[in-house]
Amino acid sequence: MPTLAPEARRLRDLGRPDGRGGRADADVPQLHRAGLDFSLNYAIGALAAPMIGGTTHWLGPVIGALLLVTIQQIVTVTISSEINVLVVGVLLVAFVVLAPEGILGFFKRWLKASSR
Repeated sequence: MPTLAPEARRLRDLGRPDGRGGRADADVPQLHRAGLDFSLNYAIGALAAPMIGGTTHWLGPVIGALLLVTIQQIVTVTISSEINVLVVGVLLVAFVVLAPEGILGFFKRWLKASSR
């Protein structure tokens, strides 16, 4: 068994009252779990909301987030929770191709075209 440096031994021995080792936070409930705190859905959602809603005005990402969350909840309830990332990907591709400026840019173009 390899010998530990004095600092490592001290850290190892912090947790138990008798000083024989253990974890210092063994009885503390764990609040941070990397798998639950940050996932692919959060990362994609944070990038997709402004792209879907538009980035030219502060209202664009808000509209994009509301639309995205609503569609994801409908998909989760009616189809499956694993399909969420696929739905977001399809929405991203559709908005990049059909409305590169997002929903707000699409409505601005539509209002200009209808006023002529």
